[in-house]
Amino acid sequence: MTAARRAALRALLPTGVDGLLVTDLVNIRYLTGFTGSAGLLVVGADSATLVTDERYGEQASAQSGAYADVVAAVPSSQLDVLASAFGSVRCLYFDPEQVSVDLHDRLSASFTTERRGGLVELARRVKGDAEVERMRMAARIAVAAHRRVLESLDDEPTEAELAHRFAEAVRDLGADGVAFPTIVAAGSRASMPHAAPTDRRVRDGDLLLMDFGAMVDGYVSDVTRTVVVGGSPAEADRLIAAVTEAHDAGIALAAPGVTHADVDAECRRVLRSHGYDGGPTHPFGHQLGLRIHERPFLMATATEVFEPGNVVTVEPGVYLPGSIGCRVEDTVLITETGSEILSAVSAG
Repeated sequence: MTAARRAALRALLPTGVDGLLVTDLVNIRYLTGFTGSAGLLVVGADSATLVTDERYGEQASAQSGAYADVVAAVPSSQLDVLASAFGSVRCLYFDPEQVSVDLHDRLSASFTTERRGGLVELARRVKGDAEVERMRMAARIAVAAHRRVLESLDDEPTEAELAHRFAEAVRDLGADGVAFPTIVAAGSRASMPHAAPTDRRVRDGDLLLMDFGAMVDGYVSDVTRTVVVGGSPAEADRLIAAVTEAHDAGIALAAPGVTHADVDAECRRVLRSHGYDGGPTHPFGHQLGLRIHERPFLMATATEVFEPGNVVTVEPGVYLPGSIGCRVEDTVLITETGSEILSAVSAG
């Protein structure tokens, strides 16, 4: 699996570029399996070398030794190790968003360098079967943990307490932990798309928005549910119905060959048909995997088309400042013929 990922990455390197420097730890994990907190990786035409410090020598060898030459060295000598291993490299790609000016200056002493960002991220967009299964489990666990949380509202917990209960539930159900800090917003606070949990108590009649996810072996899910606790105000019902219809329409459209912008536009069209502004409060989705937000996003300027194996969110929302808000979101796999909602079925 990892050797195939490196081969796919090498195929993206044009003639005249002999290697790629990878400094982002998520990308290093994707290519080699290494999960430590420090490392540099160079992927060349016929080999790969991972350099880390002495804290991780044994771990890196165990996790990545089958996929890369592993060297443990003090930080001050790590570039010398790479220069020695890749002395014949004429041109080395690097990602300017991930390499500091100081590191680039030191690289330039040993290599001819060329800026090129996003290559590993491009390779990561299409998920393999094992990646999809991890994300499916992360999605199912997240939905099941949310269900448990909703069953615990009788004591009028605070938003912060609900976030804590969710974190406990995902671990109890077998996840590594939450995928990101859980958003919990009750009542008028739901009008803030990324509201942080507070000491506000959740009571009957409140509209409750929760944006949540779980992580399984590094892979994440992202789900949002908006419900009314106890009673059901008419405006809340109308808003939830409109956003749910937009969410369903966006997922129904998502399929190979459809652009990310098309799905975003369809969600907004449905919201406008219900009298809600489909304005650009936030993109109505994004890709995800080892990170919670991966490009491209579902927005008007995203011309990229879906491919089988993409995993995305579809998440339309409406936010009326100081009054009410709603978002409905699922983690969705693009299949050969359409899409599959990974977060539709809960686990246990």
